[in-house]
Amino acid sequence: MTASVHWHAFAYTGKGYTDGEVSKGIAPASFPPRELPDWLDRRPGLRVYTEAQIDEAVAWLEQEMREQPPVDAASFPVATRLGYSRARLRQQAGRDVLHGYWSTRGQFVTRALVACTGTERAKGCA
Repeated sequence: MTASVHWHAFAYTGKGYTDGEVSKGIAPASFPPRELPDWLDRRPGLRVYTEAQIDEAVAWLEQEMREQPPVDAASFPVATRLGYSRARLRQQAGRDVLHGYWSTRGQFVTRALVACTGTERAKGCA
């Protein structure tokens, strides 16, 4: 993996919206886009974290899931999710990670780490 790879983290916590509501512009700007790479086209202020180290990026996900526990954590443990995330971030291609779930507080939660190499996604990646 090259040293220039880093991840931009994005977070949304709140109401869930249907595709129809999203299409009509009812969902807020911070609501997840339909395509994961489209996060990079959003204004930079929506980035909540940037990290170049895999272990630190996974630690961010872990902290976020601790603060907003998944309602289904008993059947799909956070540790398992984080293991999948770490493996995905280590890949040479397709190294984005997205967790979307309902929290124990009844909110829709999205946490995304979108890979940025500085080349193929140059428009929104810096």
